[in-house]
Parts: sequence; C-alpha cells; structure tokens
Amino acid sequence: MTTIPFVNFMFLALFSIAITPLNFSLCKGEYSKVTCNVNEKQALLKFKKGLFDPTNWLSSWSESNQLDCCSWVGVRCNNNAGRVMELSLGNTFHSQLEDFGIEDEEYPDHNLGGEISSSLLGLQFLTHLNLSSNYFICTQIPSFLGPLRSLTHLDLNDAGFSGLIPHQLGNLSNLHYLGLGDNSGLEANNLHWTSNLLSLEYLKLSDVYAHNYKHRSWPQVLGVLPSSITELHLSGCGLHSIMVPPQGYASIINFTSLRVLDISSNDFNEVSNWPQVFSTLPSTITELHLRGCGLHSTMVPPQGYATIANLTSLPVLDISYNDLNDELKRVLSNFSTSLEILDLNLNYLQGEIQHTPLNFQNLRELHLDDNRLIGQIPELIGRLKNLEYLTLDYNSLTGSVLTSLGNLSSLRVLGLGENKLHGTIPKSLGLLSNLFSLNLGYNSFEGPIDEAHFSKLSKLEMIALSSTNLFLNVSPSWDPPFQLSYFRMYSCKMGPYFPVWLQNQKSLKQLCISNSRISDIVPSWF
Repeated sequence: MTTIPFVNFMFLALFSIAITPLNFSLCKGEYSKVTCNVNEKQALLKFKKGLFDPTNWLSSWSESNQLDCCSWVGVRCNNNAGRVMELSLGNTFHSQLEDFGIEDEEYPDHNLGGEISSSLLGLQFLTHLNLSSNYFICTQIPSFLGPLRSLTHLDLNDAGFSGLIPHQLGNLSNLHYLGLGDNSGLEANNLHWTSNLLSLEYLKLSDVYAHNYKHRSWPQVLGVLPSSITELHLSGCGLHSIMVPPQGYASIINFTSLRVLDISSNDFNEVSNWPQVFSTLPSTITELHLRGCGLHSTMVPPQGYATIANLTSLPVLDISYNDLNDELKRVLSNFSTSLEILDLNLNYLQGEIQHTPLNFQNLRELHLDDNRLIGQIPELIGRLKNLEYLTLDYNSLTGSVLTSLGNLSSLRVLGLGENKLHGTIPKSLGLLSNLFSLNLGYNSFEGPIDEAHFSKLSKLEMIALSSTNLFLNVSPSWDPPFQLSYFRMYSCKMGPYFPVWLQNQKSLKQLCISNSRISDIVPSWF
C-alpha cells in the first residue's frame, strides 16, 4: 500500500482533527424550494464556460438540468428571493491533504482552473465568493471584481493566481474577509488600496511579494491597513530585521482590535532583544505566530523572555521552527500562565523536562517535539486537565509512560514517538475516549498490548507502535471500538496468525505490519 513519510504522521493527525467539523452541504437540496433568477442562471453558465473542470465537478451546472440553479453544487441563494448569494467553489480539504504529502482517492481533487468570467458581475447580490485551493495558474485576479460591492467575503487563497493585486479590490467597501494568501506568484505594488476597506476584519497576504518595499519599513507599510482588522496573516512576505524600528511596532501600527497576528517565515534573525520588540505589539493580541523567523537566544537579554509576557492576554503562542537553542526552563519561566496553546517544536531546546515549570492550567496544546529534551515526563503533565494535544516526539526522554496520562479525558493527540522511553504501556491509556492519534513508536517499550488498552478508544484513527518490543495480544474474535485510517506496527510482534480484527477496519488508508512475525497465510478478504 502507499506510504507517507513517518515525520508527517503527527501533522496529519493534527490536520485531520482540525477539519473534522467542516460541512460541505451548501449544495443540493438545502434551497430546493427556491427558484433562482433566470439572468443569474445564465451568468453562472457563462462563468462555468470559462472554467477548466477536469473532474466534471460542476456537472449539475447545466441548462438541461431540471434542478433549480440554487441547488447546483456550490451555489447558495437567498431563501426568499432566489438571488445567488454565495459561490463556494473552494477545494480546501484536498489542498490541505496535499500539504502533508497525502493522496486521498476518497476526496478527489476537482482543481478548477481557466478564466474568471466577467459574467460574475450579473450576480448583483453575491456576498461570498470562494475559489480557494484551485488551479488558476498564470491567471491574474480580475480587476472587474471591484464593482461587486455586495461582497463581504472574498477567498482566493492558494488558488494559483499570479501578477499584481488589482487596486480595484479597494472598491469592495463591504468586505469583512479578504484572503489572497498562498499564491506564490502574486505581487503587490503597495497596500494603500486597503485603506478604503473600513469593515475589513480578516486579511491574508501570506507569500505575497511587495517588491517596491524592500528598502522601506514594513511596519510603515502596515500602517496603511484598516484599524478594523482583527486577524492578519503576513507569513512569508519578506519582512526583514532591519525594517523594525528601535521602539518596536507600537509606534507605527494602530490596530485597535487586532487579535491574531501571523508573521511566520520572515527573517528576524538580527532583531535585537526580540522578546521586547514583539511585546510592543497591540495588547489586544490573543494569537501570535512567529514560526520559522530565525529567532535565536543570542539576541535575548539576561532577563530572558520576561518582556513577551507583557502580552498578558496571549493564549496562543507559536515560536516553532526557530533556533532558540536554550534551556527549556529559561524559556518557559516567564510566559503568561494564561497560555492555552504553546508550540516550541524544533527549537534545539535542552534540559530536563521534569524540572521545567509547566504551570499553565488552561493549556490545551503543548508541542515540544523535535528538541533535545531529556529526563522523565513530569507528573504535572498528568494534571493538565484541559490538555488536548501533547507532542513530545523526537527527543531523548527516558522513563516510562505515566499512568496519570489516562486522566487527561480531553486528550486527542498523544505523541511520544522517537524517544528512549521504556517499560510497559499503562492500560489507563485505554480510558482516553477522545483520543484520535497515538504515537508510541521507536521506543524501548515491552510487554503486551491487549484489548484493555483500547477499551474506550472509539475515536481512535491513527496508531503508530512500530520498532518497539510490544506485542499485540488480542483474541481472534476481538471487535475493536475504533475504525482506523492509519495503522503502523512494523518490527513488532503481531503473529503468528494474521490479525482477523483488520477485516472490519473499513477506513484503512495505510497499513504497515511488515516484520511483525506473522507466518500465517494472507486471508482472501485482505
């Protein structure tokens, strides 16, 4: 069967959980009693004519189709007047799977492309237009979108668009949401056109290249953005260290309502005392993402990271993929106790984890994977009752798995793979009724894994137990409470008989059980 790199396992787990609630039922049946406007039906057909639709995803869009156009896939109408209000033609689900290197035949890629027809101007009541995660390669964002004054939501993220962002988008004065990010060929002369978008709350410009500003201060550029913005994504936009003023961002940026700021994948490796600089951001911020910004501990003063704690309302902090190369205890000692999500993945952090202060009683996610941590898992972690994600993979942790982890009733992802853990697996893990992903692989565990270890794991979809000394000890008639998508138990003991319980696993996408001491004949149902 097709395999995916082991390193993707935990990312896949996080993603799969994140997308579980999505609902793609905008389409058929929901508005079947509404008769759509005849002119708008023709506008939709002209729009479709310019599209490249390799999977015939828009097959319901047909003159001969007796279904009302309000029942066409991706179309949503006003319930009373039958006017088209939303076009939701994004391909977000499959695009995210591709980000993790996964091909999933269950969710085919419709990848719309081609040209955006000006017939959209006939949809005078259109409030939502979503073309995200499609394939409009070498296509410019059309300037004629400017007159669609009813638009409140324009999502063109990750759709392959290139060229200059048309300044006519500044005429969309009712926009609340504008997503232009993750289009690697997209450029911006300036951002002055956004100053008219006085209702804008969400702006994503990730990977947009603002080529005329490489010798000017990016904070000054940001100063033209509407102060109404509550969520701002500027990852990979070419922000540079030399462009940060000595007094930080506060002197220039006037966001009175900013809650989420993502400036990941920019080059801040020369920022002096970066905790102090980023602490001057607006105090309203509740999420700060600094992933992959070249931050390192040599630019941190003796008082440490205390100044970033000035963002006292900050529950989400992502400083992953940097080069802190510091003691974990020093890094965590001054962080706000109100933290709910903390991501310090891949930072070359050192020290004994059991001597580290983890007084974050509201913590829901703790990501410390891919570091150089040693020592035993502290008992304190078993008392973080709100914890949903715990990833400690790829360290050098020793000792055994805590029985108290079974008390974390909200836990959805547990990642302990690639450490130096040993001993048996406590049966208390079988009580984690919300657990979705379990990774214990590449450790020195030994002993049996039996039915009690899985007794309450009805939501479990991913298991990785490979390269341990564990052996699966279940009865031939065992009927697991879960339906797995991914199961990895190679270089362990499952045999000598072929596991009959796999016959009822109808959702398996990846199965790795090589070198598992099975000497049985492969059954016909496999």
